Amino acid sequence: MSLAETLVTIFVLTLIVSTVVGVYLIYHDVFLIQLARNDIKSSNSVGLEKISRSIREATFVVNSKTINSTAYVTDFDTLILELPSFDSDNDIIDSTFDYIVYFIDPTDNSLLKSDLEPDVASSRTGGTKLVTDNLDTLIFNYNHTDYISSSKVETIIKNTKTAGKRIQTIIAQLTSSLRN
Repeated sequence: MSLAETLVTIFVLTLIVSTVVGVYLIYHDVFLIQLARNDIKSSNSVGLEKISRSIREATFVVNSKTINSTAYVTDFDTLILELPSFDSDNDIIDSTFDYIVYFIDPTDNSLLKSDLEPDVASSRTGGTKLVTDNLDTLIFNYNHTDYISSSKVETIIKNTKTAGKRIQTIIAQLTSSLRN
Protein backbone atom coordinates (compact mmCIF):
# COMPACT_ATOMS: atom_id res chain seq x y z
CA MET A 1 0.00 0.00 0.00
CA SER A 2 1.25 3.44 -0.87
CA LEU A 3 1.47 6.38 1.51
CA ALA A 4 -1.54 8.05 -0.14
CA GLU A 5 -3.69 4.91 0.27
CA THR A 6 -2.64 4.61 3.92
CA LEU A 7 -3.54 8.25 4.59
CA VAL A 8 -6.95 7.84 2.89
CA THR A 9 -7.62 4.67 4.93
CA ILE A 10 -6.69 6.44 8.19
CA PHE A 11 -8.90 9.40 7.24
CA VAL A 12 -11.90 7.17 6.44
CA LEU A 13 -11.47 5.18 9.67
CA THR A 14 -11.21 8.43 11.66
CA LEU A 15 -14.47 9.63 10.09
CA ILE A 16 -16.22 6.34 10.93
CA VAL A 17 -14.97 6.31 14.54
CA SER A 18 -15.88 10.01 15.00
CA THR A 19 -19.40 9.37 13.68
CA VAL A 20 -19.91 6.35 15.95
CA VAL A 21 -18.65 8.24 19.01
CA GLY A 22 -20.82 11.25 18.13
CA VAL A 23 -23.94 9.10 17.76
CA TYR A 24 -23.17 7.39 21.08
CA LEU A 25 -22.73 10.71 22.90
CA ILE A 26 -26.00 12.06 21.50
CA TYR A 27 -27.83 8.85 22.44
CA HIS A 28 -26.31 8.96 25.94
CA ASP A 29 -27.46 12.57 26.47
CA VAL A 30 -30.98 11.77 25.24
CA PHE A 31 -31.08 8.72 27.50
CA LEU A 32 -30.04 10.77 30.57
CA ILE A 33 -32.61 13.46 29.78
CA GLN A 34 -35.40 10.89 29.37
CA LEU A 35 -34.34 9.12 32.56
CA ALA A 36 -34.44 12.39 34.51
CA ARG A 37 -37.80 13.33 32.99
CA ASN A 38 -39.33 9.96 33.90
CA ASP A 39 -37.91 10.21 37.42
CA ILE A 40 -39.38 13.63 38.17
CA LYS A 41 -42.67 12.82 36.41
CA SER A 42 -43.13 9.74 38.59
CA SER A 43 -42.05 11.55 41.74
CA ASN A 44 -44.37 14.46 40.98
CA SER A 45 -47.46 12.36 40.28
CA VAL A 46 -46.93 10.05 43.29
CA GLY A 47 -46.46 13.04 45.60
CA LEU A 48 -49.50 14.86 44.26
CA GLU A 49 -51.65 11.72 44.64
CA LYS A 50 -50.52 11.18 48.27
CA ILE A 51 -51.44 14.75 49.18
CA SER A 52 -54.74 14.61 47.31
CA ARG A 53 -55.71 11.35 49.03
CA SER A 54 -55.04 12.89 52.45
CA ILE A 55 -57.09 15.99 51.57
CA ARG A 56 -60.03 13.86 50.42
CA GLU A 57 -59.90 11.90 53.71
CA ALA A 58 -59.54 15.01 55.90
CA THR A 59 -62.27 16.54 58.01
CA PHE A 60 -60.52 19.92 58.42
CA VAL A 61 -57.50 21.97 57.49
CA VAL A 62 -55.86 22.81 60.81
CA ASN A 63 -54.40 26.30 61.41
CA SER A 64 -51.53 25.16 63.63
CA LYS A 65 -50.55 21.96 65.41
CA THR A 66 -47.61 20.35 67.15
CA ILE A 67 -47.06 17.00 65.46
CA ASN A 68 -44.51 14.58 66.87
CA SER A 69 -42.93 17.38 68.95
CA THR A 70 -42.58 19.82 66.03
CA ALA A 71 -44.79 22.90 65.73
CA TYR A 72 -46.30 23.58 62.30
CA VAL A 73 -48.47 26.39 60.90
CA THR A 74 -50.61 26.00 57.79
CA ASP A 75 -49.65 28.45 55.03
CA PHE A 76 -48.83 28.52 51.31
CA ASP A 77 -46.18 25.75 51.59
CA THR A 78 -47.37 23.82 54.67
CA LEU A 79 -50.62 21.89 54.98
CA ILE A 80 -51.93 20.41 58.24
CA LEU A 81 -54.92 18.08 58.04
CA GLU A 82 -57.17 16.42 60.60
CA LEU A 83 -57.98 12.87 59.51
CA PRO A 84 -60.47 10.49 61.06
CA SER A 85 -58.74 7.63 62.88
CA PHE A 86 -59.26 4.06 61.69
CA ASP A 87 -59.20 0.91 63.78
CA SER A 88 -57.54 -2.34 62.70
CA ASP A 89 -60.70 -3.31 60.73
CA ASN A 90 -60.49 -0.01 58.79
CA ASP A 91 -63.59 1.34 60.52
CA ILE A 92 -63.68 5.02 61.52
CA ILE A 93 -63.28 5.59 65.27
CA ASP A 94 -65.81 8.25 66.34
CA SER A 95 -64.43 11.54 67.69
CA THR A 96 -60.84 10.34 67.27
CA PHE A 97 -58.40 12.00 64.88
CA ASP A 98 -54.96 11.62 63.36
CA TYR A 99 -52.98 14.65 62.16
CA ILE A 100 -50.75 14.87 59.12
CA VAL A 101 -48.62 17.74 57.88
CA TYR A 102 -47.03 18.21 54.44
CA PHE A 103 -43.96 20.45 54.53
CA ILE A 104 -40.70 21.29 52.80
CA ASP A 105 -37.76 19.77 54.67
CA PRO A 106 -35.98 22.69 56.40
CA THR A 107 -32.55 21.03 55.99
CA ASP A 108 -33.02 20.15 52.28
CA ASN A 109 -35.60 22.23 50.44
CA SER A 110 -35.64 19.78 47.52
CA LEU A 111 -37.55 17.27 49.69
CA LEU A 112 -41.28 17.34 50.39
CA LYS A 113 -42.11 15.33 53.49
CA SER A 114 -45.12 14.35 55.55
CA ASP A 115 -45.32 13.79 59.28
CA LEU A 116 -48.22 11.78 60.69
CA GLU A 117 -49.21 11.69 64.33
CA PRO A 118 -51.91 9.04 64.84
CA ASP A 119 -54.19 8.82 67.85
CA VAL A 120 -53.24 5.97 70.22
CA ALA A 121 -56.35 4.03 69.11
CA SER A 122 -55.57 4.49 65.40
CA SER A 123 -54.19 1.77 63.18
CA ARG A 124 -52.21 4.28 61.10
CA THR A 125 -48.43 4.25 61.43
CA GLY A 126 -46.96 7.58 62.43
CA GLY A 127 -43.71 9.26 61.57
CA THR A 128 -42.00 11.30 58.90
CA LYS A 129 -42.00 10.07 55.29
CA LEU A 130 -40.62 11.34 52.00
CA VAL A 131 -43.42 12.43 49.66
CA THR A 132 -41.34 13.63 46.70
CA ASP A 133 -37.77 14.63 45.92
CA ASN A 134 -36.33 17.06 43.36
CA LEU A 135 -38.83 19.61 44.65
CA ASP A 136 -38.53 23.09 43.21
CA THR A 137 -41.84 24.69 44.24
CA LEU A 138 -44.74 23.74 46.51
CA ILE A 139 -47.88 25.87 46.77
CA PHE A 140 -51.10 25.22 48.65
CA ASN A 141 -54.05 27.48 47.81
CA TYR A 142 -57.15 27.42 50.00
CA ASN A 143 -60.68 28.41 49.01
CA HIS A 144 -61.13 30.34 52.25
CA THR A 145 -58.84 32.78 54.06
CA ASP A 146 -59.63 31.07 57.36
CA TYR A 147 -57.96 27.71 56.73
CA ILE A 148 -60.26 25.75 59.05
CA SER A 149 -63.23 26.88 56.90
CA SER A 150 -61.64 25.64 53.67
CA SER A 151 -63.45 22.92 51.79
CA LYS A 152 -60.99 22.72 48.87
CA VAL A 153 -57.21 22.81 48.61
CA GLU A 154 -55.30 23.35 45.39
CA THR A 155 -51.86 21.74 45.36
CA ILE A 156 -49.16 22.80 42.91
CA ILE A 157 -45.90 20.86 42.77
CA LYS A 158 -42.96 21.70 40.53
CA ASN A 159 -40.09 19.20 40.34
CA THR A 160 -36.81 19.84 38.52
CA LYS A 161 -33.78 17.73 37.81
CA THR A 162 -30.61 18.46 35.86
CA ALA A 163 -29.67 15.93 33.19
CA GLY A 164 -26.35 16.71 31.57
CA LYS A 165 -26.56 20.38 30.63
CA ARG A 166 -30.36 20.53 30.58
CA ILE A 167 -32.88 21.11 33.34
CA GLN A 168 -36.01 18.97 33.21
CA THR A 169 -39.15 20.39 34.82
CA ILE A 170 -42.58 18.96 35.61
CA ILE A 171 -45.41 21.07 37.05
CA ALA A 172 -48.66 19.51 38.22
CA GLN A 173 -51.74 21.01 39.83
CA LEU A 174 -54.72 19.33 41.46
CA THR A 175 -57.66 20.71 43.43
CA SER A 176 -59.09 18.32 46.02
CA SER A 177 -62.18 18.61 48.21
CA LEU A 178 -62.18 17.73 51.90
CA ARG A 179 -64.69 15.15 53.09
CA ASN A 180 -66.37 17.65 55.47
